[in-house]
Amino acid sequence: MSFRDKKVFGYLLAASCVFFWGITFVCTKYLLKDFSPLEILFYRFIAAYIGLWILRPRFEKIAVRDNVLFALAGFSGVILYQLFENIAINYTNASNVSVIVSICPLFTAIFSQIFLKEKHLSLWFVVGFVISITGVTLVCLNGSKTLEFNPRGDFLALFSAACWGIYSVVISIINRKNYDQICATRRIFFFAVLMMIPLMFSTKQNNILENTARFTNPLNVLYMLFLGLVASGFCFAAWNKACKIAGTVKVSCGLYLIPVVTIIFAFFVLGEKITLLGALGAAITIAGLFVSEKKMTREISIIKKDEAYTYDEVSFLEEKLLPFLADEKQKSAAGEMLRALKLSLENQKNSSAVFFMPQNTFNIFSLIQGDNSICKITKENIEALYNTFDFIDDCDNKPIYKHLYKKVQTLNEYLQQGNAVTPTVIAADNFSVIEIE
Repeated sequence: MSFRDKKVFGYLLAASCVFFWGITFVCTKYLLKDFSPLEILFYRFIAAYIGLWILRPRFEKIAVRDNVLFALAGFSGVILYQLFENIAINYTNASNVSVIVSICPLFTAIFSQIFLKEKHLSLWFVVGFVISITGVTLVCLNGSKTLEFNPRGDFLALFSAACWGIYSVVISIINRKNYDQICATRRIFFFAVLMMIPLMFSTKQNNILENTARFTNPLNVLYMLFLGLVASGFCFAAWNKACKIAGTVKVSCGLYLIPVVTIIFAFFVLGEKITLLGALGAAITIAGLFVSEKKMTREISIIKKDEAYTYDEVSFLEEKLLPFLADEKQKSAAGEMLRALKLSLENQKNSSAVFFMPQNTFNIFSLIQGDNSICKITKENIEALYNTFDFIDDCDNKPIYKHLYKKVQTLNEYLQQGNAVTPTVIAADNFSVIEIE
């Protein structure tokens, strides 16, 4: 599978999750007639846990300290997010909860900026956030005859969205550990179920032995299995895989469409009315989410000469980052490019570096460098190398990785803007150097 095909596969996984998760609000609303919110959650993830063991019947050894991350993911993404979402649906329409929860990508971006030091917050993000909150307010005030505000259900839904943001950040950290996606998801569910057991037996409302007749209802069984095996087992594993392939914030954009799926199914299955105010609020919320994702792209007019690459730096990229490329075709292409760059510096390792000359730039500097046809630099190869930095633990605290990350990031952004470059050998006084141990 090529690098581009792998990206498409990641987006397809995310799209399937969005569709199935959109239906979960309707299923949960129906099950709340016979089950408590906690019971639905407990049975759902028991089924999901068993399903994932059937799908991947092997045990994966992990670092003991990483259990803290899996427990935190289970607590934030299952206990808090799912439970408060279930409780919220008990107090308000499934459509309302779906629209309010759809702003979770905003919380993902905020928490990613705070805890992962990723750059997501911008003017467009703030504008989109304000628009989305306006839409959410209209949804919260949605009523068939008069404006009604249900603070209990609506605020619980808002809180669950924030919990998903925390879960997404934890998942990003877990993904850097390169654990098997299904085994990792199963371990998250294990900690979630473990933490739910005391809660299940703490109140009479959640007595498993009471009212067994509800399990004879075929729809109850069908919806519970759907929530467990499909919406939890498959979707959580698929979502984690999609985050790893395409990036957490990018795939989170797909969550915007969950309310659309929910509103349609709630209308036909639950008979929930689509009022003008509710539809307007949903549209404004989704529009705000799209606005928040609009990139304030850092326009790079020219690659600076001090962003050239020394022989040791190119060798470092080949030896340390290239092995992380899973796609053999992509790895071969990127490897061929790096070897060509190394070869151009073979006889002047300590006195020269490779500079990526913008092809649309004409200056005296470009006229005195001689042969500029070292190799072809493609945005696919550079983007692939750039993405491998996601697999480096604690990248910001490792000088050489941080140094090269900034260089590759600048080059990648320049190429993604539609520009082209030609590798050119330049003298040592034109570039920055960092000692490589």
